[in-house]
Amino acid sequence: IRVDNQRDMEYWSRKKFIAWFGGGFLLIQILIPFIIEYIKSRM
Repeated sequence: IRVDNQRDMEYWSRKKFIAWFGGGFLLIQILIPFIIEYIKSRM
């Protein structure tokens, strides 16, 4: 069985990117309220 290594690498890098992007988006959503509160307290 021959494995298309190039496509496999592409697939994994895309999967990794999506996971990283999704994780970052989740983190931002969690942090936004804290950032807003911080800005309000500084005004």
